[in-house]
Amino acid sequence: MERNLIEIPNYINKQFVKSDVKKILRGYNGEDLVIISDTPDSLLRDAKRNLFRIKEDLRKLELEKIIRVIK
Repeated sequence: MERNLIEIPNYINKQFVKSDVKKILRGYNGEDLVIISDTPDSLLRDAKRNLFRIKEDLRKLELEKIIRVIK
C-alpha cells in the first residue's frame, strides 16, 4: 500500500520540503492515493478535489499531445 504511493512534499519559500509528519490522501471510495507531507485537513480536501480534476483533464487529452509535451 503505502510503499507504492507517490510522496508529495510541501512547497515552502520556493523549495520543496519533506516533513517527518505525513498523511495519506485517500479517495472517496477509501483507496490510498498519495502521501502528503504535514498538511492541514482543509488543504487535504483541496488537494483531493484538484487531484480528481487533473485526472479528468488528463483523460481528455489525446495521446499524441501527451507524447509531444514529454519530449
